[in-house]
Amino acid sequence: MISPKTAHLLKKQKRLKKQIDRKCAFIISQPKAGTYLCANLLANYGMFSTGWHVKNGKYRQYDIRQPLPTFDKKNELKQYIRSVTHQVGSFKSIVKTIPMNGFAQGHLEYQGKYIGALEGVKKILLTRPHDEHLKSIKRFQEEMHGDTAVTKDAYHNILGWRNEEDVFELTFHDLIKPKYAKLRKLQTFLFGEIICDEVEAIQKALASPSPTKSSIR
Repeated sequence: MISPKTAHLLKKQKRLKKQIDRKCAFIISQPKAGTYLCANLLANYGMFSTGWHVKNGKYRQYDIRQPLPTFDKKNELKQYIRSVTHQVGSFKSIVKTIPMNGFAQGHLEYQGKYIGALEGVKKILLTRPHDEHLKSIKRFQEEMHGDTAVTKDAYHNILGWRNEEDVFELTFHDLIKPKYAKLRKLQTFLFGEIICDEVEAIQKALASPSPTKSSIR
């Protein structure tokens, strides 16, 4: 006779295995840490980009290989943001719709509503030193009339994802000045094997346009 506790654990293991078998991933990044550079890298690894930048129960959908439109006024940027924003319902429901071998991204704080929904999903934690982040935000404000809704406390809170399983840590500098051995390990983390040339993949990503490429430098 299986005890209720054992039955619960077996059910959880079965659920996690089903999620892991989907082989989907989520880029959890601090703002201006190279989110779309990382997204381009994963796409070059052969993963499917949803283009979703997710928070709570909504996402903004961008073409990860195209720069954002330019705007003369902040109000124009706000109108554009509204046009690419989709309200779904819950964060968990969005995660469930990430396709096999697909990925999404977002500046997710280390909170229960996100932790539970991402159980069994491969997570890439992408970080950047705070002083560099501030300089990049300033460029973004000047060039795009944009800003970040992520507060200083939330910026640091994102580091809490280091406590979770299925998390691979990358830094902005691992990408911008490529650490090829680490990017090779990323493939093993995602796929269980090496499936492509990481040198070619990151160099192609660095050369590609992306939504906020100009301001992250």
